[in-house]
Amino acid sequence: MMPARYKNAAAQDGGDGPGKPGDVPFQRKESLRGRYAAAPPIKLRCSAIAALTAMNILTLTAGCGRPRESAMRMESPGLPAPEFSLWDQEDRPVSSSDIAGRVAVVIAANDAHGREMPAWEDPVAGKFGGKVALVRLMDLSGLPRFARAFAKARIRQEMKGDSLALDWNGSVFRAFGFDPARVNAAIVDSHGILKLRAAGVPDAGARRRFLSEVEAALAASARREVR
Repeated sequence: MMPARYKNAAAQDGGDGPGKPGDVPFQRKESLRGRYAAAPPIKLRCSAIAALTAMNILTLTAGCGRPRESAMRMESPGLPAPEFSLWDQEDRPVSSSDIAGRVAVVIAANDAHGREMPAWEDPVAGKFGGKVALVRLMDLSGLPRFARAFAKARIRQEMKGDSLALDWNGSVFRAFGFDPARVNAAIVDSHGILKLRAAGVPDAGARRRFLSEVEAALAASARREVR
């Protein structure tokens, strides 16, 4: 007589007997094969990852990034601004030597906060125009290497000729002490000193203070030139 446990195994197996000890029932093998067959191919998974990356890149300057932080932060480091040498989306050099001896405003963000950069740029450009050297900087260290060409092409399309320094490894962004969770702006005086650093989307009070600091830096530079 067949033991009850073997009868159960035979019923599940679809065969007439228990088989050898350790054998995997036939129906179970089919179940495993069916499970793997139902999984999406690796090629499709890679395509999905690439699509998600492309969606993230589309937010570089005008897309929907992460929710912005409302808290503003301003500080006056009073330290020399870091030297840097980068390239923009048109393969033009952008370096600290370009702003040497001038009052400069550096506006920086990562790919998630690029759309917030005009909140700082527009008031500065509107009030001071060419009196201030303007440097736009984007931290792209979060993008995979294979996505760089796509990102560069997208930025070229969005910027319409305006220069945006591309910081692929984030070293310049970090050297300035910028906050990766916010859009940033910094004032560098004509002596190369980092006079003010701000993080966050500015409200009216923050804009007034920042523009006042730029004006003071320009006035100080003019007085030195007279001497």
